[in-house]
Amino acid sequence: MERQPIKKDFFMYLGIFLVLLLVSIFLPLQVIMVFLLPIPVVLLVKNYPIPHFMIAMLALLAVSFLVQPALSIPLTMLALLSGGTIGWALKKERHPYEIWANGTVGFVLGFLAIYLFIELVLNISLLDTFMDSVDESMEMTENLLGALGAEEQNFELIQQQLNNLIQLFPVALVLLSMIYAFITEWFTFKWLNRGNRIENQYTFPMFRHFRFPKAIVWAYFILLLFTLFVGNGMGPLVGAAILNLYHLLGILIALQGLSLIFFYTHVKGQSRALPVIAIITTILFPMMGLYLLRILGIIDLGFALRDRMQK
Repeated sequence: MERQPIKKDFFMYLGIFLVLLLVSIFLPLQVIMVFLLPIPVVLLVKNYPIPHFMIAMLALLAVSFLVQPALSIPLTMLALLSGGTIGWALKKERHPYEIWANGTVGFVLGFLAIYLFIELVLNISLLDTFMDSVDESMEMTENLLGALGAEEQNFELIQQQLNNLIQLFPVALVLLSMIYAFITEWFTFKWLNRGNRIENQYTFPMFRHFRFPKAIVWAYFILLLFTLFVGNGMGPLVGAAILNLYHLLGILIALQGLSLIFFYTHVKGQSRALPVIAIITTILFPMMGLYLLRILGIIDLGFALRDRMQK
């Protein structure tokens, strides 16, 4: 097997990454750069063999050690892990949704790597800092409720709900990773489609065709049964894991329900205002919106509702 030569675009991708890294360091644009930085890495992995990518990775890590390592190293690790997983899926010509799933895993691993870097290398405890902020907020809330004459039970209820939200941090991390992976993949597709013919374009399938396997419903109901026993002799870590998986599957089924609304609108020729209203309702009233979408998703998966609509 012949060795693939290093072309000009190899150095161009490295240069683009370094420019984006410098911009993210010296300008307060880290939120935007998080989904732009992986794109050169995606292109390197897609277009070059693993040995070439390893050379690029070592070069990027070496530069990040020289320029404000406390900020550049975490950003570089996140870009390498997320961009590497997306690029590998593109190289293997996976389905766009599979690429999205790979990117989500990459971003999760990247965020975890950043957490470990801050904890172990910078010796900063994010958990302690966060809990101190929570304690201060709870103390202010308790004083405010006391001044308003609220009962102590109300404060205990707020504290319990806050503790439940803290336990769901892994779900929030996965959702954030899904969003960043989707945006990164979308921008990558835009770059790759430059000059391509329409038949060779990288695109996402229509959202109305978004479907999960029926097994996800069974997994959801099994986890629902397990949630009934959380706290009853079940360890805190196991209980937290069950709750996070349960809520994560619930959100995925809600996505299925939202895609069903798009599918119904298309098949029945209804106004596009219906899915727009569903999205706005979910954003403004997430608890109610996700609950309704989850019901639609369960019905769709459990009773093959789309197949019935097409008949």
